Amino acid sequence: MVGIMMVMLGKTGWDMLVQGWREAGVRAIKRCANKHLAIGGGGN
Repeated sequence: MVGIMMVMLGKTGWDMLVQGWREAGVRAIKRCANKHLAIGGGGN
């Protein structure tokens, strides 16, 4: 099922999916970093 979906998505769809995951990951990392900075009382 997943393999069929991947084939249907094609290269462009897969690239978009990977890009979305990467952006979500970066956003989560930034959120964690901001939380740590806030706890530490440092940074902007």
